Amino acid sequence: MDFYKIFKQHNITIDKDVFDYGYTILKNYFIIFIISMFFSLIFQTLIETLFFFFSFVWLRRYLGGFHFNNSFCCNFFSLLLIILVPISIKYFLTIDWISLIIICALSLTLFLIIGPLDHPNKKITKNEKTVFKKKGFIIEIFFLIILLICKFFNFNIIVNSICMSFICSSISQVIALIKIFREQ
Repeated sequence: MDFYKIFKQHNITIDKDVFDYGYTILKNYFIIFIISMFFSLIFQTLIETLFFFFSFVWLRRYLGGFHFNNSFCCNFFSLLLIILVPISIKYFLTIDWISLIIICALSLTLFLIIGPLDHPNKKITKNEKTVFKKKGFIIEIFFLIILLICKFFNFNIIVNSICMSFICSSISQVIALIKIFREQ
């Protein structure tokens, strides 16, 4: 099915390259999600996988981070991350109050200092950077509030999952920053 033609038939104008890029990203997310759900059923980490996946995708969307130079590496390592992190959450990880506060404070500070990062293959304009910074800050605060409420009620699966998305997102930002400095 040619979705681009459907858009054009309904007078929705979008550059073909932009459409193809977005469609490819959406398709990759869907494939990664389906495969990770399959593995989450095998390893009995469905809840951990869902909370990690969605919080990580939202954080990554507005915070940016490291990008591989090709789609295969990106998809492979994203899938690996989304399978292995929930396993570690379920079987090895419990985050206490002090660790929670440190993780959130470091993640928020890092984001405020670095801000959203772009990639040579996907540059963001100054205006987009401002919008992403505002939305990223709101997303981080939203997750911070969820974390505090869930920790208070001992919903540790949610706490651990979202905290790991903060950690992975922060590591991705630092790696991207190091890569940017090395290339300059």
